[in-house]
Parts: sequence; C-alpha cells; structure tokens
Amino acid sequence: MSIYDRNAGDRLRGLPPIVHRSDPGTSHRSAAQITASGTRRTHMELVYQALKAHPGTTARELMPYTGLAEYPIRRRLSDLIASQRASRDGEREGNSCWFAL
Repeated sequence: MSIYDRNAGDRLRGLPPIVHRSDPGTSHRSAAQITASGTRRTHMELVYQALKAHPGTTARELMPYTGLAEYPIRRRLSDLIASQRASRDGEREGNSCWFAL
C-alpha cells in the first residue's frame, strides 16, 4: 500500500501526494506519519500565517517567522498553492516571492 492509498483523503482535498510511487518505503512511512500526525497541516498553517503577516517574502525569509527550515517551507508552499491559499508573484535575487490568498 502506498501513501496514495493511505492518504486518499488529503489528495481529494487538493493536497498533492508528498512522495512518489518509486520512492523507498521509508519515504512512504515518513509521509504517512507527517500527514497522520497533523504536522503537515500545522506547518502549512505556520507558513500561511507568516505569509499573511509578511507578504512578498521568499521561502528563506520565512524561516525566522515559522521556526522551520527552508526545505519544509518550500514543501508546504506547494501544499498551499494546491489548496489555493498562496500564490507566487515575482522574484527577488532569483527566489520566488510568495503571497497568502
């Protein structure tokens, strides 16, 4: 069973899968755990609130406002785009600028 089967509810709510079918089993277990534990949603909300307070920031600039590293912020920005809660508009120093919707 893959993350696609276990977390079909998230996929149906517009969130993209966070692993690929070809990823190792450890990635599928980690993805299932981050979703089932609520960590994924909690991080999404942290990033969303930071975007509302600081529109036009880059993923790296969001780090001190969320307490998250750049990599998980980028992952949750993808989730926010999929759920139509964020958009990318413009660039600064080669990095995308993000806005809450």
